Amino acid sequence: MDKHRIALADGHEFTLHSDCRPSARVFLYWLPALGVPGRKYQRLADTLADAGIALFAHEWRGTDSSNWRASRRRDWRYRHLFEDIDAGLAFTRGLAGDRPVWIAGHSLGSQLALLQLARDPSLAGALLVAGGSPFWRTFPARKWPSLMLAMFGFPALARVVGHYPGQRVGFAGRESIGVMSDWARSAISGRYRPRGVPIDFETKLSNETRPILSIHLQHDEYVPKPSLQFLLDKAAKAQHARTDLTTADFESGKATHFSWMREPGPVVSQVQGMLAQTGQSALLP
Repeated sequence: MDKHRIALADGHEFTLHSDCRPSARVFLYWLPALGVPGRKYQRLADTLADAGIALFAHEWRGTDSSNWRASRRRDWRYRHLFEDIDAGLAFTRGLAGDRPVWIAGHSLGSQLALLQLARDPSLAGALLVAGGSPFWRTFPARKWPSLMLAMFGFPALARVVGHYPGQRVGFAGRESIGVMSDWARSAISGRYRPRGVPIDFETKLSNETRPILSIHLQHDEYVPKPSLQFLLDKAAKAQHARTDLTTADFESGKATHFSWMREPGPVVSQVQGMLAQTGQSALLP
């Protein structure tokens, strides 16, 4: 993928990874899973490019190519992540011209993609892959104890250490105190009220009418079906197209939260079909 350095006024910089061919008819601005570098979506970008879809893979603040690392002296929240997304989207729009730009995401990226749709009226729609709400009541009861530990323990651990040590915990990467706090607020309440963001996301999403495409993986260990549905229900008036991929759809026989990244063909095929439902029929083979 090509690399583009994006600089923010507060001094933060990150690399935006892209695969944008002259034949691209639709642009996807891709928000990764938390702690996953944008470059890890190379296979997805290649497969999308062959289908006439350009991918611009975002980089989360504090991850990989970012020039910042979370610490007690270097903290940020969702509102800062939105500033980074705005900057990356501005660059992407400069290349897209009059071609439609969609916001897309994986895991936490799906959540923020939906919130970005509410923030940005210029986006054509949103695509959510292996994503859903972290609201604890949408998960099976057997997982509630571990979710309670995560919701209250992760932010507390971050405050003690000065950052959240995701690599050691086994969930996400090295994350800031503020990001884990905002994540926990949504997991506890089921509502998106990140500190410092002057937007009523719940009301904005309830009035959203643009297309929202979603893909669920059969054995997604982080996103049960009710989690995705709870997230989609926030935008009940939108034009929804949803598909569920199973182990039968993948040569590997795996359909989990991350396995599809190694075999993105079935996901891309579904994206093409769902885009066609929104009027993007030129993307069909």
